[in-house]
Amino acid sequence: MIAIMNQDDLKKQVAQAAKEEVLKRMPKGQYLGIGTGSTANLTGLLTS
Repeated sequence: MIAIMNQDDLKKQVAQAAKEEVLKRMPKGQYLGIGTGSTANLTGLLTS
């Protein structure tokens, strides 16, 4: 069965994938700006 996802669910998946990729590549002590769009509301995924 294929799960139907809403836009927020998709954004959460993208945020999680981005977090994993950034953590692999970003030097310690460096800061990351994430903007102010609707996806920024999901920053808990990026900071936890």
